[in-house]
Amino acid sequence: LLFIKGKYHSTRRSDGQLAIDCFEEACSFDPRCADYYVFCALTYMQLGELKKAIQSVSQALKKAEKKAEIFIVRARIFCQLNQKDAGFADMRTAMSIDPDHP
Repeated sequence: LLFIKGKYHSTRRSDGQLAIDCFEEACSFDPRCADYYVFCALTYMQLGELKKAIQSVSQALKKAEKKAEIFIVRARIFCQLNQKDAGFADMRTAMSIDPDHP
């Protein structure tokens, strides 16, 4: 339920902090679920809190290190931080994990 509430709030720009609160609480209930950390990172991106976004997505990678989508999210964050080399490295990793990923 927290995950669904978080997704709802993340679609509303004015509710970004509410979304973060929901996703972080969901993480505390099931810290093994990488998706909660990814959505938390995406919401931090929307809020412009890129360092917190990197922290969340890095937690997601600790939980599911073989998911191309997570590397793509982190690559996007790195590019926004003007860390292009790190972003390109993550894109290469994502492509090596799933070459057919859109």
